Amino acid sequence: MTRPFTKQLGELRVERTLEDDVAAPCVEAVDPDGRRFRARVLAIPGAEPDALARFEGAAAAAATLAHPSLEAPQRYARGPLPFVASAWRERASLGPLATAPLEPARVTAIGLDVAAALAAAHAASVVHGGVGLGAIGIDAGGRALLGDFAIGELVASLAQAHSQVLGTAAIALAPEHLAGGAPGPATDVFALGSTLYRLLTGAFPFEAPSPLAMTLKLQMGTYDSLDERAPSAPAPLRALIHAMLATDPSARPSAADVAAGLRAIAPPDEARAELLQAWVAPVIAASPRP
Repeated sequence: MTRPFTKQLGELRVERTLEDDVAAPCVEAVDPDGRRFRARVLAIPGAEPDALARFEGAAAAAATLAHPSLEAPQRYARGPLPFVASAWRERASLGPLATAPLEPARVTAIGLDVAAALAAAHAASVVHGGVGLGAIGIDAGGRALLGDFAIGELVASLAQAHSQVLGTAAIALAPEHLAGGAPGPATDVFALGSTLYRLLTGAFPFEAPSPLAMTLKLQMGTYDSLDERAPSAPAPLRALIHAMLATDPSARPSAADVAAGLRAIAPPDEARAELLQAWVAPVIAASPRP
């Protein structure tokens, strides 16, 4: 068990650190009635008041969402440490799972669940703002989950000022988002495309030796084609991810279109769940219990 970096988040008592991320650690917390939560916390200072106000509004909007693959925030606060907390579910975080390239069927299954959750959010005019490995988990039933709504935009708002610290966090951000533009549905699609590329190849499309070099690659849209990096992946999957990574936001497909494209090449629902369930079951079983 990792020692928590803070003991209290509003009324929530922090029990342990689940992911020791530099910018936004994830913790397990408990409310006064004993209910458990998974909370993502902004751990570095410097967020502007306007960004904090947007975060609060986005978290409130995300709290109204309902979808099987979506972890809506049930608790949130803008300070002193901004956080969002969703109801506890037995799950495994995608980041530690994806230490090597994944088989295309598994990537397709994860992408379909997450794209469907994004489509539901976008239909309700809610933008995630921070889609990436840390925001995605797989539950014990083999369903991919998208959480950490609203907190990702705060991380993005600090990406320029703290580029040396947040360089890896910024890798999945769309170029217009990294440049300071407000996140929108198209930025979520780009971030999901970057994440799926990473799952297929083991590297993000715009990884570079320095934050400046990464920013230049993002602005120019320069990355290695999946036709070279993952030639065994189905051609429709490669083409869809390439479209999601378009530099021009208007050229990217919608989240609903992404979900439809992935569904066309994904295994049937039951087989898809079994594929992910078999993968995460040992990890969840080995996780410390409170």
